[in-house]
Amino acid sequence: MTTVFKPLTKGARIALVAPGSYLENPDYAEQIKYYLEQQGFQVVYGEDIYTSVHASRRAEILLEYWRNPAVSAVWAVRGGEGSADLLPFIHENYPELLTLPPKPLLGFSDVTPLLFYVAERLSWPAIHSIVALQLIQPTVSEESKHLTLDLLRGSVNSVTFRALQPMNEKATQSVFLRAPVLVGNMSLLLLSPRDCWEFNPAKKILMIEDWHEKA
Repeated sequence: MTTVFKPLTKGARIALVAPGSYLENPDYAEQIKYYLEQQGFQVVYGEDIYTSVHASRRAEILLEYWRNPAVSAVWAVRGGEGSADLLPFIHENYPELLTLPPKPLLGFSDVTPLLFYVAERLSWPAIHSIVALQLIQPTVSEESKHLTLDLLRGSVNSVTFRALQPMNEKATQSVFLRAPVLVGNMSLLLLSPRDCWEFNPAKKILMIEDWHEKA
């Protein structure tokens, strides 16, 4: 079960990370920073945001933010590819990570392995959400942007999903289901067995983010 996190208050510090692909336009980093500052947050980020660095260094940057008590949340700036490459370096620090206070990790798509790792192995808050880059782009609705920020602030504690498609007979028969929810990218979920971020779907609701993908 994922831990409920302490809501972020005004002045809370959010760390931006690029665990997979980095921002093609370096100016986006400052635009994201400005957007979040207008929402009342402080923002920090490193060189992984705007340039290509080795997976070991990207993992080191992420670990630094998790260890830093001044950082309240970590938000992936985009998806892309390469997030899973961080996990061998991160998992080396597993005993230490278990001693750290949980802080939310936000993202989707390629960030799936990290989200599942923190949720399943650490019981930390994993928020399947828009990536930070989408805050400054018209690719998602303003409602989605505000909802994500309100979740961080703790001003909302529930989300309603409409028009969900059940994928097995049990889901069509049940009137009420209560269980932890896991959400992720299908192609990456298929890579998780026997890895350090392998997930256990038993007694959980599994939601797949892929849409209109060819079988």
